Amino acid sequence: EEEEEKDTSQTTDAIPGEGAILLPLGVVCPFRSPGMEEMKVDEKLNDMVAQRSRLVHSSLIILQQFMEHSMMGNASSCHTKENVLEAARECDFQMKQLKEFLDKLEASKDFQVLERHWSQELLAQSLQEISHRNWERAVRWEVAVVEATIAGRPHPALPSDLELPQLSFQARPKRQSDDLAAELTPLEHSALPFTKADFDAVPGEESKALKADFVKLVQDHKQMLQLGHSFGDFDPSGKQFFLSQMMQIAWRWEDLIEEARDVKIAISPSYAEKSKWYRSMWGCSVEDYKKVIDDVNTLFRTQAERDQFEAIGKQSGL
Repeated sequence: EEEEEKDTSQTTDAIPGEGAILLPLGVVCPFRSPGMEEMKVDEKLNDMVAQRSRLVHSSLIILQQFMEHSMMGNASSCHTKENVLEAARECDFQMKQLKEFLDKLEASKDFQVLERHWSQELLAQSLQEISHRNWERAVRWEVAVVEATIAGRPHPALPSDLELPQLSFQARPKRQSDDLAAELTPLEHSALPFTKADFDAVPGEESKALKADFVKLVQDHKQMLQLGHSFGDFDPSGKQFFLSQMMQIAWRWEDLIEEARDVKIAISPSYAEKSKWYRSMWGCSVEDYKKVIDDVNTLFRTQAERDQFEAIGKQSGL
């Protein structure tokens, strides 16, 4: 039964006992588009969220304690209203900085930058965790509630675009990288599922053919990300074509990994470690991650189809 389960899986075991690997797409992709490099998205986003989390931690505790006293009708509190307002202003300031950066990601024309942002959002939602965007919205709303309480005003309504699995002053994006025991090395960050030597180590015509497929796939994947730097400037048809090509890239990686496993070609240890690290950080399965990649593509495709429909409507005077 165990062998049958492995055969029906769409992934592969990296190292015996280490579990299945993530496809080299989305955040796990070893290549970086011009937009990702220019904005330094991974470094800045991870640092910004981790720093905001540390900076607002004590302030959120003050806000939580104040609201608990207020809801119990207890006028006395271990914090003065001035201290509470100062904590609220600190939280609001830090979250506005995060909001500005997330807004830049959403406004980017670069496909990989957009994919990076939306994959995190959708992955968090699928795992019933709080995403970066919902975190900043939630904290800023909580600040508004505290300020309204102190001023004696009605509380603001919960924002309609705020999606939270649970509402808590201590909620934050799950398991930031600084919570983990170790970071990835530069080699692991840039690791591919295979090296050319991995194919050379297995004799036979099939391994040679797979090596050629691997080299071509790497080249095509890099070229697509370069092309995707102007994704936002594509017309709706161009976006749909690009997205279909990116799905082809995903399917080709999936097929290559499956076929390589069948002929005993080993996964690169560095890539296996990278996959394990990301799965540990997110707490997600391989299928969870693959679905998110598909969902992001569908999200962009739906928007492109909507834009195309609107364009046709304008041309026909509807």
